[in-house]
Amino acid sequence: MTALWAVGRNPVLWAGLLAMLVAQGLKPVFLAWRGQGWQWRAWFAPGGMPSSHAALVAAAAHTVGLQQGFDSPLFGLAVVLAMIVVYDATGVRRAAGEHAARGTDIEIMDAPARTSGPELTALLRRADALLVPVLPS
Repeated sequence: MTALWAVGRNPVLWAGLLAMLVAQGLKPVFLAWRGQGWQWRAWFAPGGMPSSHAALVAAAAHTVGLQQGFDSPLFGLAVVLAMIVVYDATGVRRAAGEHAARGTDIEIMDAPARTSGPELTALLRRADALLVPVLPS
């Protein structure tokens, strides 16, 4: 029980969770402010702005800096991990936006056996998913 109590008193954990909850809670407010109406389900939906992932890692890194010092290696590690999460999140959002711009149709192609080289490259450029049969030789 002592370990569980220690985790519950961890300021880095609480700061990250609080920031995530605030970011999620602001999503319906921002949607209503932009004229899209009040949408409670946005509180539970992933994606969108503000980013709860970015808020969590930024708050956690900031709290590590406050607790350990902004010149500590632990703060440096927290910032690097936060940068990775934010960079990855922006890449996922960009890819989702590009996919949405193309439309919601997904094209799946069944490639003939032994498709390779330029023929395979052409198929990959046209399809969202490609089934390539793998036969034992």
